[in-house]
Amino acid sequence: SASGEEKKDSSKKNKPCKGNPLGVTRLFIGNLPFAVDETSLQEFASPAVITHIKWITDKETGKFYGSSFVEIEDSKGAALVVKDRNGEKLMGRPLKINFAPARGWCY
Repeated sequence: SASGEEKKDSSKKNKPCKGNPLGVTRLFIGNLPFAVDETSLQEFASPAVITHIKWITDKETGKFYGSSFVEIEDSKGAALVVKDRNGEKLMGRPLKINFAPARGWCY
């Protein structure tokens, strides 16, 4: 089943590592330029690999807020993006990047 496969992957994917003791692979990225797209965001995060992007939009209007949640392939990549890319500029805007543990997790 699909959920069984996910569990196997996540044990490796969410391994705690230096700079990411909880093994979080979900990040919040704020202050994104409105011209951003998947390609430019992936290039910005490289060498980390983004596996999923959720663009945050206004529920009423559908207008992009300039923020997103991204899922990174593994915890090391996520740690690298938070450490090395937070405050770096994409299209002239300094991005705010934080770990965003999935809702419902408890520590």
